[in-house]
Amino acid sequence: MTSSATRYVSAAALADFTSAVFERLGLSPAHARIVADCLVKANLRGLDSHGVARIPIYAKRLRLA
Repeated sequence: MTSSATRYVSAAALADFTSAVFERLGLSPAHARIVADCLVKANLRGLDSHGVARIPIYAKRLRLA
């Protein structure tokens, strides 16, 4: 059974996770961190459509490159 409760994580933890995803997809650690920081900052500014929700889209594009 899954829970539909909202879960909160720190911005730092979210950036670490996002950076790890992009490193796994082949980006250098420095570039992965830049992308992660930009996506998390978008979420923090309330621009959720341009935040970490874009990870699957970017991942697909990186796999196709």
